Amino acid sequence: MFRENEMPVNDVKVTANDRILQRQQQKYDALADQYKQERERLAATLAALQAEQEKSQLLQHQIAEKNKQLQQLITWIESLKIDIHSIFNSFTWKSGSLLTQVLLKVLFKKAGTTAKDHIEDTLATITAPPIDIDNKPVLPSIQSVQTSPALPAMGTADYATWIANYDSPTTAQLTRLEKRIEAWENPPLISLIIITDNTPEQALQDILESVSQQLYPHWELCIIDNASTAPHVKILLEEYAAKDIRITCHYQTEQTTQSSIYNSVLNSVTGQFISFMTEEYVLAPTALFWVAEALHNNSDISLCYGDEDKLDQTGQRCEPYFKPDWNPDLFLSSPFIRHLVVYNTALVKKVGSFRAEYDGAQDNDLILRIIDTISPSQIHHIPRVLCHWLDTATPEQKNHHTVMNQKVIQDYLNHHNKMATVTESSLVSGAFQIQYAVPTSAPLVSLLIHSHNDLVSLKNCIQHLVEKTTYNNYEILILVHRSEEPDTTTLTPLLETLATEDKIRIIYHTCATNNTADIYNKAVEQAQGDIIGFLSADTEVINSEWLTEMVSHAIRPEVGLVGARLWYPNDTLHHAGIVIGINKSIGYGHQRFKRDNIGYQGRAALVQNYSAVSGACMVMQKACFIAAGGFNSEHLKSNVYDVDLCLKIQQLNLRVVWTPYAEFYHHTKHLEQDSVEQKMQSEEEKNYLRTHWKQFFKHDPAYNPNLSLNAEDFSYAWPPRVPLY
Repeated sequence: MFRENEMPVNDVKVTANDRILQRQQQKYDALADQYKQERERLAATLAALQAEQEKSQLLQHQIAEKNKQLQQLITWIESLKIDIHSIFNSFTWKSGSLLTQVLLKVLFKKAGTTAKDHIEDTLATITAPPIDIDNKPVLPSIQSVQTSPALPAMGTADYATWIANYDSPTTAQLTRLEKRIEAWENPPLISLIIITDNTPEQALQDILESVSQQLYPHWELCIIDNASTAPHVKILLEEYAAKDIRITCHYQTEQTTQSSIYNSVLNSVTGQFISFMTEEYVLAPTALFWVAEALHNNSDISLCYGDEDKLDQTGQRCEPYFKPDWNPDLFLSSPFIRHLVVYNTALVKKVGSFRAEYDGAQDNDLILRIIDTISPSQIHHIPRVLCHWLDTATPEQKNHHTVMNQKVIQDYLNHHNKMATVTESSLVSGAFQIQYAVPTSAPLVSLLIHSHNDLVSLKNCIQHLVEKTTYNNYEILILVHRSEEPDTTTLTPLLETLATEDKIRIIYHTCATNNTADIYNKAVEQAQGDIIGFLSADTEVINSEWLTEMVSHAIRPEVGLVGARLWYPNDTLHHAGIVIGINKSIGYGHQRFKRDNIGYQGRAALVQNYSAVSGACMVMQKACFIAAGGFNSEHLKSNVYDVDLCLKIQQLNLRVVWTPYAEFYHHTKHLEQDSVEQKMQSEEEKNYLRTHWKQFFKHDPAYNPNLSLNAEDFSYAWPPRVPLY
């Protein structure tokens, strides 16, 4: 029997379990309510995001349409400017203006603002900033948020898109070009010479058709057949000659060299300018127009060349070569002036035209002799694709071409008493390395290394430099900025050890702030060498011949400064020349390219001229440094003083050379490690550079306006920075 008010044990357990279940149910219900509310909130958020995306997509579409309209407006404005200036330069306008001035003087009246003045002032106020397609808004999707994709890589399909957007003139645009031609007084006559030699029928028809369809009408075509046996050759030549009196044909009875053929007809052409073409050429429809316009606008031009691309086996355009302006060291490394080149006819005759001993590379021999007689300003680059060509050369023909080019360059250097050896490049097929000799009594080189109070980097830099450098006649000046920073004291044991070495001196610099440019300037005064080199303490020598290579260029009288190839520790490229204007600042071409990547048209692996190179490794004559005024320590204390010096060097008519045969690792610190003050100072100094060197930011002569300023990989510009049609 149970006592009063006493429950059975089993009933107690049941009641306890009920309470536990009840509490769990309450928790579950609360979580269910919370989940329901959260789901409703997420649904509302998703709906709002979808609505915003629809609005954003509509806005993006509207922006794209406005961009398209604005681009068309810019094209019209540029065309209008050219048309107006053509009118101002016409004989009719000039004669009328002169007559007006005479009448005003006769009537004793003061000349006021003319219509020309008013129009030019108005045009000057019209700015046409390029539409930055690279930076158009990219809207994230609801499903995933990711970084915007990069611009298309350079491939045939992407180039086809580029052509469709920027190199496919409309009928209306071509009509405007024709009107510009009509406004010219005395348009230049251009003589074209083509040699045929059993040229395939389709290729021959393509080149003849491309000449016949030229927008610019003032040309003559002289065709010389080199004793072809294929019957279609003469049939096609006679057909085109019968249709157009500007075409004449000559027939060789025996095979002979190209140089001999060119020379045989040189006196029969009547054009003031001449171009020697090959049977693989196909001219762009506006090619001769752009050439003629350049010649009409600048009477000093003696040689001009354009950009080019290739034709694949299906006839599609591919592999464009957007070239730099005249770049003498690049030309010797890889002759890039070709397809299409136009010369002053009288100048070709003056230098002796073609030489048979260089047949196979006769064009480059002619170019080198011509540039010896003219100034760089008379060499004009047209940044437009003027010519498409089909590469039909056999391996044997290509090898012969390389051998003959090597002979041309070697003989050219010998003619100028340059102690140099030309060998085929081990990095770029068909290109060349020129090794300039260093005198037996090699000049003393003073290597200036700013420690930046970095013990680990400095020790590594000095160790590799001393162990690997085979050039013996050098001294090392370690530059130390005395400060209150603890890192300075940690350097003391290392500096005391280094100071005992014969080749090493320690130079201390005391100032309120760490003005790197000023530290270098004062150190140069104490440098004993005729050659000075600037090295960052976080660099590490890779190849032992680096200093021999850089000195060999620095002692050339035409060179003012030499830069090296710098790699990140993971063997991706850090520096292969600086491009002015990338991202509205400065950029390192071919940034992060791997070692086996020779870069755009081999430019990551060829000696050439750049507008600027990195001061992390820079070698030059001390006299050049002084003549340029040294580093700008007033305005550029810690950044871009190296770029500024490079640009000042060019004002002295000296070249900046970059060589891939002097290599370093560069253990750069990340920008994130800089303080806010350092970043602000860096931006201020870049602003100074932009303001002081506007012409280089507008156009870097070592870079092509058809290449992007929003990337460092030599990808296409969308749109290009040249006026459209």
